[in-house]
Amino acid sequence: MPPAEALIAANAQGAAARHGGSSAHHADKHGAITLITEVPFWHDERASDDSSSDRPYAEVLRASARQLRQDAATLTGLHQRIRPHLRVASPMPAAAADFADTAVSLAAAHETIAATVGTRTATVAEVFAAESVVEMLRLRTAGVLRRQLLAECEKRAAPLPLRDALDEVDVLFDQWCEQAENTLSEKTFPLRQLVSLQMAAALAVVSRLAQPTREASATAAAAQ
Repeated sequence: MPPAEALIAANAQGAAARHGGSSAHHADKHGAITLITEVPFWHDERASDDSSSDRPYAEVLRASARQLRQDAATLTGLHQRIRPHLRVASPMPAAAADFADTAVSLAAAHETIAATVGTRTATVAEVFAAESVVEMLRLRTAGVLRRQLLAECEKRAAPLPLRDALDEVDVLFDQWCEQAENTLSEKTFPLRQLVSLQMAAALAVVSRLAQPTREASATAAAAQ
C-alpha cells in the first residue's frame, strides 16, 4: 500500500484513495470490514458552520500550506541536528519524521486544491479545518520530539546539543500550546453522546455483516 503522503496527494487530485495507512487497508484486500470508533472529544461550532468567512478559500489554503511547510522545516531541522546524538530506543523519532512528512504532504494537497477553487469565499468550517490541522500537526511533531529529548536527558548525562534542543522544543511547544488554547474550543461532547455514536456504528456493522445471511435464508425459504 502507498505511504500516507502518497494517499494525501492522490486525494487532493480527486483520486478515490483513503487517508493514511493502517491495518484497515490490509483487511480490505481480504474483504474484511474495519470499524474505527475514534470520535472527537472536543466540540467547536466552527467545524460545522457553513456561513461565509468572507475570506478567499484559495488564500486560506495557501496560508495553511505555508505554515505547514514552515513548521515542518523548523522541526525537521531540529530533528536532523539531534539524530546523531540519540541513544534511547523509542518510536518517537520515526513518529516525528512521519508527522513532518504528513505536514508537507498536506501542504501540497492544500496548494493543489487552492488552484481549483477559483475566487469563491471559504466557509467558516473550511477556515477552521485548514487552520486547526496546522495546530494539530505542529503539536504532535513537537510533542514526540520533546518526549524523546526528555528521555535522553533523564536517563543519562546528555550531550549539549540534546540539552539545547530540549530547551528549544520546550519554547516552541509552550508557545504553540498557548496559541492553541487561545484559538481552539474547550467544550467537550457528553460522554453518553459519544458512546451512543460508537454503539450505533458497531450495530450498523453487525447489521451489514448479517445481511448476506438473512438474504440467503430468505432465498432458501422461497425455494422450499
